[in-house]
Amino acid sequence: MNRLILAIFLLFLIIFLSSCQCVKNEPVCGANQKTYSNKCVAAISGVDSVLGECTVPSDCGCSAQTLK
Repeated sequence: MNRLILAIFLLFLIIFLSSCQCVKNEPVCGANQKTYSNKCVAAISGVDSVLGECTVPSDCGCSAQTLK
């Protein structure tokens, strides 16, 4: 039974990864405000995304040090 579940999971993963077209170095901003290297990496992480790097509002009152 465990082997069947593992086989189904691996099949799903292979299908998902093969259907996702990864574009190298095309940053996207995830709904969690984290920048991902591309839309595929964001999707694998389970995060919706939009094209472009995430930006920090200029009025946030934070420093670059606190963002790391």
